[in-house]
Amino acid sequence: MPRGFRWLPLLLLLACGAPEPLQDERLLGTWRSDKPASLAEIDAIGGFTALQRSALEATLGRRSVTYTDSRVTTRLEGAAGEGGLTASAPYRIVAVQGNEIVVESHDHVLGSTERASVFVEGDRMWLWLADGRWREFYRRVGS
Repeated sequence: MPRGFRWLPLLLLLACGAPEPLQDERLLGTWRSDKPASLAEIDAIGGFTALQRSALEATLGRRSVTYTDSRVTTRLEGAAGEGGLTASAPYRIVAVQGNEIVVESHDHVLGSTERASVFVEGDRMWLWLADGRWREFYRRVGS
């Protein structure tokens, strides 16, 4: 780039402003794991041992996920004693296409940034789990 133009990209960025963060209000609110729908998915695809299905059945329906404008909070009831487990982290939306919303957040347990595709249709949400092997379904329970 010619010497007099080296600041041009910065000037363009300042003139145009930083891009607005992506937002999607369909995600906002509290979602509760839908045990019957998730078990129907597991039974339909098959390939799970009785022990695997039993372990999944014990956790399904106990998880809730709450999205605000800037944070995602996950709660698993009945874990770690009677009090359950709660984890909260900032998140951002990195892509939206149709009913798919790609969110990025920092996983404090793994110590890494993770991306997840969340699919929302009305008051129903699902996530692909186990490397896309099956879906856990959720229903909106609050806004």
